[in-house]
Amino acid sequence: WWWWWWWWWWCGRMHTPLPVWQRAGRRVLPWAFAAVVLVLILVGGPMKLIAQDVVTNLKYSAPPQCTGRTVLPSPSTAATPYVSWMRKISSRYWSEFCALVPLRTTEFSEHLGFERDFALKTLLPSLPSFDSVVDQGMIKRGSRGIVFTAKASGIHLDLILRTLRLFDEQNAEQLPVEVWFSEPKVPDSHPLCSGSRPEVRCRKIYDPEGLRLTEVDIYASGYAFCIYAIALSSFQELIFLDNDAAPLRDISNIFSNTKYLETKQLFYADLWGPSSSYFGETAQPESPCWNLVDLEPYPTREMESSVLVIDKEEHWDMVNLVLYWTRFGQLMERRAPRGYQAPVWGDKDLWRLASLFLRKPFWIGIPVELGASADVAEFERVSIGQIDPDDPGRILFVHQPKVLDAPRLPGLEAGYIREFCPKHH
Repeated sequence: WWWWWWWWWWCGRMHTPLPVWQRAGRRVLPWAFAAVVLVLILVGGPMKLIAQDVVTNLKYSAPPQCTGRTVLPSPSTAATPYVSWMRKISSRYWSEFCALVPLRTTEFSEHLGFERDFALKTLLPSLPSFDSVVDQGMIKRGSRGIVFTAKASGIHLDLILRTLRLFDEQNAEQLPVEVWFSEPKVPDSHPLCSGSRPEVRCRKIYDPEGLRLTEVDIYASGYAFCIYAIALSSFQELIFLDNDAAPLRDISNIFSNTKYLETKQLFYADLWGPSSSYFGETAQPESPCWNLVDLEPYPTREMESSVLVIDKEEHWDMVNLVLYWTRFGQLMERRAPRGYQAPVWGDKDLWRLASLFLRKPFWIGIPVELGASADVAEFERVSIGQIDPDDPGRILFVHQPKVLDAPRLPGLEAGYIREFCPKHH
């Protein structure tokens, strides 16, 4: 390359005509180079994922619980009775799991029978009653509140504070708030946890003076942390809000909504359904999740768990089923304990699947794409809106992007509902 460019420069300086092959090279090589770069960009990402899967398969080893590298806490170790039950379930699960032959499988469809049997024969029959958990002081009967999760640093805290200030502007009823952290120390210096917001309680999931959970009991990271916060919150009825789900009006009256009172849970759908060209895996007819819940596929959307309303007393079995599906990485880890690729992306569809598994009715709101142009041809999605169950013609939440200006983003002038499934359920 250096020689070629030197030759071009020298011939140009001396006004010497370039040879034919070099004149052709000047025209062809830049385009060839650009084509190579484009191919690397388009193919590089998928090839990297394929390579990672190959390496992962070659390096597969049994979970540490099956090899003695992880010692499970004894149920008698200092803990609340409910946490002691969780530890008994862990011990029983890994005892039966590690006895599976063969231990490794590449398809979730080959493993889901074990998950169904364990949930129906071991987990749910032994589940402590909701009354017993109330007696232990873990949940306060009749309480209502809002639950968030956050990291101890970064924009998460400011986003939650933004949401609380929106409630102030709306003159909303001041519901109690719990903000959950997985770090050993809460950010006491931040206005959220400093005591300046008396309705806010900042909680640590690994609190030696609280539930006395350890990282071996539950590993609170990523999407799983949201499920743990919902399950372990002291509220009986709660609204879970993602940090980037900004309310447009008072949401405290959502507990009196007729749809909520009918089923004691409200879900919101994601954009994707069975006719989506990408995403929407659990809504596709070929998803193994339909076999897990023992249902024939029907047209539906996936769920968006950034907003969730639930009564834990009414759905105590479902809460613990979702908790169980999360604790051992069976459904939502990229590489599950038996080596198959998990069928669920993140936590969002576990609630819908658990409702189907237990045959519980639920309402799910259709999402609205929000953008800057009323012209369909020029429409570009900027955000996602979730409808008001009291008035389906209004948007109640604006979800995404993670900016402090939401929900007052410039250009949110139009909304569309895309038909990603033939019928809405």
